[in-house]
Amino acid sequence: MYALVDARGDAQKHGGVYRSDDAGESWQLVNTEDRVWGRGDDFACVRVDPRNKDVIFVANTTTYRSDDAGKNFTAIKGAPGGDDYHTIWINPENPDIIALGVDQGATSA
Repeated sequence: MYALVDARGDAQKHGGVYRSDDAGESWQLVNTEDRVWGRGDDFACVRVDPRNKDVIFVANTTTYRSDDAGKNFTAIKGAPGGDDYHTIWINPENPDIIALGVDQGATSA
């Protein structure tokens, strides 16, 4: 289970991507990169690849992918001055099909 936590001011050091391997009983901060979590709850979508719990996607002004449980992210979709990515849908039957909900409608990753 993953969570994006938005924190500002003195609490900012606690903002980032968190992971729980025990159904939310405990959490570990795995990434503090502001580019991934720093836009607030309007961009708080994190999704897990149904085939691999260590592959996650985060929607923001860019869509990011992590192959190492959130420790490192690579931008996979972005359009400067264009779309903002708000939500991600991964096809459970074929996880290679990914749809992104954006300001102007939908697109694919």
